[in-house]
Amino acid sequence: MFAEIILSRRFPKHIGIFDYQIPKVYAKQIKIGQLVTIPFRKSEVEGIIIKIKEQGIAGKNIKEIINITNPDPIIIPNQILLAEWMSRYYFVSLGTIIKMMLPPIPKKIHATKYQYKSAYPPVISSEIKDALNLIKKQQAASTFVQITDHLEKEQFIFGLINKNKGTKLIIVPEINQINKIINIFPKAYQEKIAIIHSQLNKNEFYKTYKLILENKAELIIGTKLGIFAPFQNLKAIIIDHEEDDNHKQSDQNPRFDARTACQQLSKIYKSKLIYLSHSHSVETYAQIKNQEIVNLQSKTAIKRPVSIINMRDERKKRNYSVFSDKLHEEIDKAIANKKKVFLFINKRGSASSVICQDCGNILDCNQCQQPLMYHEKGSLLYCHNCNSKSELPPFCPKCSGPNFKFTGLGTQKIEKEANKFWPKQKIIRIDKDEKEINIPANYNIIIGTSRAIHVLDWDAISLVGIVSADTFLYLPDFRASEKTWHLMHNIAYYSSCPIIIQTYNSEHPAINLFKISDNKNFYKNELEERKSLKYPPFSQLIKLTYQNKDKNECLNETMRLLRILKSSPCEASILTPLIPFQRGQWRMYIILKCELSLKKNLLDNIINTVPDNWIIDRDPVNLL
Repeated sequence: MFAEIILSRRFPKHIGIFDYQIPKVYAKQIKIGQLVTIPFRKSEVEGIIIKIKEQGIAGKNIKEIINITNPDPIIIPNQILLAEWMSRYYFVSLGTIIKMMLPPIPKKIHATKYQYKSAYPPVISSEIKDALNLIKKQQAASTFVQITDHLEKEQFIFGLINKNKGTKLIIVPEINQINKIINIFPKAYQEKIAIIHSQLNKNEFYKTYKLILENKAELIIGTKLGIFAPFQNLKAIIIDHEEDDNHKQSDQNPRFDARTACQQLSKIYKSKLIYLSHSHSVETYAQIKNQEIVNLQSKTAIKRPVSIINMRDERKKRNYSVFSDKLHEEIDKAIANKKKVFLFINKRGSASSVICQDCGNILDCNQCQQPLMYHEKGSLLYCHNCNSKSELPPFCPKCSGPNFKFTGLGTQKIEKEANKFWPKQKIIRIDKDEKEINIPANYNIIIGTSRAIHVLDWDAISLVGIVSADTFLYLPDFRASEKTWHLMHNIAYYSSCPIIIQTYNSEHPAINLFKISDNKNFYKNELEERKSLKYPPFSQLIKLTYQNKDKNECLNETMRLLRILKSSPCEASILTPLIPFQRGQWRMYIILKCELSLKKNLLDNIINTVPDNWIIDRDPVNLL
């Protein structure tokens, strides 16, 4: 008897399954899904049995299994099906996927008790009841549900979980959103909830995994890691904030998108798949148009009083402040009425760059060659790429000139100006520079990046100022408009107060159409533009990344592979990253733009020409 075994370690994409002989002593004990110890090269490693068969590979001296690590199967057949699909789709070895699935097994299991807030069950509106009934009756596997505020979402999730038997899975984009969902449920039901995310320790992760494996959890809430759990009776999958790019793992293999993987998970378990969002991703909108997903549009669009301020007009009036006259006046009113204000900017620091006014030199990082961000506190220059920091020099290192100009906006610059205009008010800042988030109750103005959005008490906010809506619009990325659209909708989703948007691009469709809640024309414009440029959803993209300590070798290898790929059915082009030097290595990208109709075997042939020391990212969310 022989077993096909996947090793729980990362391998090159073409290496996956190994044959091992089953010793007679284990012949009646071996099961699919068991964790076993096997000899591999000069060491002993662990692997998962995925198949038992009579014959091994002919003509090979096949080694024996050493022992059974776990007598009970730790991986179930449906997990293996998902792993096999992900291995094929994302061009990674099976072992890489299995390594993500396997729980770390602790030496001792300790009892863990979680304390959550509990709530009274939300009162479900008639509109949400209608949506829940439609989902229950319809035959469609996938449904998009538009949620216009957090109260609607609480009602929908509570109603859906109560209406459906079996196991339910909710995937959220970030860890800090898990507790918000748990807190929807009364304490008695919270004991039936399992949570999965990357910050659980070994003991917590293993306990959660076993709970799901033994079918003792009715609801699983997790980040993208949640898709790998051993579900026994999965009936419904909910992807919360479907539009959020954090559903994609981009920093390590496997570079997978939980939204795409959930589509396959839904097919494996024959479960309903529900997308929740305040604004569709463009790809999901296209699927709705193609009738692949049922659309349950909210009857009440997100409507907040929105003012668009053209900052070019402010400069013409000689107002050079970061605050327009309108925003300044509204902040004054809010403070006079003892109300709280949130000022949003998606950049940290005091200035985006420091320029020598004598020679035009931009101060950059010695390691990364990226512009340094100026932080006024301590007069420090920070590289937010490699985290290096240095003092602001008294003279330009290029021409020795003493005159520096600080350009661009950041949270610290806004904080400085706010303190100048409202010196008696309590002003706090939340951005990634602050490790501990502790919001005092007596603040008047809060300044923050996107990190602040999920930790604010939005009921206390009476005014939102988006200090610059142009942060994403300036990115050389085909998703720039969409990112801006989602960002503004995300703020409107949480807030119920007036929003003032400052921009130098007041005529841009993403900003203009947001103001009048014209979803239809925004998505129509986006789809038309992407179709003309052959971008997703009208093509599939694969980003290939090469890294090398030597800049010339990096360029030469990229050009070598590009010459090969130019003869393939896919359109291939080189892109230089926004940050070409990172963690001591130079990087170059090749972007493959392939027709949707391209056959799988042809795509596989193309990818087989890519050496194993290249990073393959299918369906990237960022090109640069």
